[in-house]
Amino acid sequence: MTADLSHNHQVNRMSPELSAALVGGASGIICAFGTAWVTAKANKAQAERAEARQSAYLASQLGPALREFASECLAVTYDDGTEEGRPSGSNGTCQPTVKSPRFSPEAFAVEWKALPADLMTDVLTFPEHGADKLAVLDDPGYDDPPDYDDYFSQRMLVHAEIGLAALDLVDALHAHAKLKSSKRASELRSALRARQEEVTATLREQEKRLAAAPPFPPPPSIPPSAITA
Repeated sequence: MTADLSHNHQVNRMSPELSAALVGGASGIICAFGTAWVTAKANKAQAERAEARQSAYLASQLGPALREFASECLAVTYDDGTEEGRPSGSNGTCQPTVKSPRFSPEAFAVEWKALPADLMTDVLTFPEHGADKLAVLDDPGYDDPPDYDDYFSQRMLVHAEIGLAALDLVDALHAHAKLKSSKRASELRSALRARQEEVTATLREQEKRLAAAPPFPPPPSIPPSAITA
């Protein structure tokens, strides 16, 4: 019985030490987890701030270039191939007087990965979008000389569409970077849409006039005697 009492006394004497060790171990684990959580949260916040700065830098670099592209597209929508009311070509035919603008994303030294995959793809492939739209106009047989009315009307509409697409990219870049919308982009969008409506209305009027015009008279018949002769 004396031995049992001695054993219980030792267990009771060790219990506070064991409890202290357990508490200390648990506190260490909790502190370690807490430190890791705080560190991870700080790293995440730092990464988000860096990404936000990169996105803002991208928008500040690409936005003005895309707005300038849209502005040049607007200039093309007023090009009817004449200068001072006369055909611009030296051979008496209408020729473009305003060149199609170009946008070259590869010229920008920016961190493209700062953009979402879809937006990055839209920006990088934007030149292809414009090229595809303009390809149909490269056909020399697209319209008839000397005025090429249909060619220039379609060229105006295509550039209005491409210019508006460029402004959509500006809006997407600003939205991703959480920047306020561009006043200049809004003004250009209104001007391009107005030109779209004007050119479309002109084309509709031309179609109406053509539909109302009397058909061409048939060629005069040639009597058989004349053919025999």
